[in-house]
Amino acid sequence: MKKILLLGCVVPLLFFGCKSNQPVECVDGDCVDGKGTIQLKSGSKYIGQFNEGARAGEGTYSWSNKETYAGQWSKNQRDGNGMYVYPNGAKYTGEFKGDRRHGQGTYIWPNGDKYIGQWKEGLMDGKGVYTYSNGTELKGIFENNAFIRREEIAPGNTEGADKAGAAGAGTAEQSK
Repeated sequence: MKKILLLGCVVPLLFFGCKSNQPVECVDGDCVDGKGTIQLKSGSKYIGQFNEGARAGEGTYSWSNKETYAGQWSKNQRDGNGMYVYPNGAKYTGEFKGDRRHGQGTYIWPNGDKYIGQWKEGLMDGKGVYTYSNGTELKGIFENNAFIRREEIAPGNTEGADKAGAAGAGTAEQSK
């Protein structure tokens, strides 16, 4: 009788009392409300801060295809300042909103072309300077990734984009 009573207390403890609220992929730290590391079966990895089980705050996500993002997160999306490096070597440094380039930023393509300026929903949109690898510049207004018209832009007057840093790889059409 004592054995049955003991089993009745121990077995539920083993299954329910020791249960963790950590995600299965969590390999280190607190991946719910703190700092931790998640390793996915795909080979992707996130090291950084979590809030209610979502990427939030500062963190670095490395995809298995060699893409990386280091910067600010909110509710599992890139949101705030960060740097995204593409597998082809392109790099974007600047602001993100809703997982897309949005705000001020610098994008550098693998061939050396560079855009410093405003971004909207992943596209060059607003004041900016596009510099080709040969040094030729387009200064003015961009809309939906297209150069619209020339406009003199005083040095540093792309709403802070020149302070965002440099980036390089891929195409501006990529929305990552």
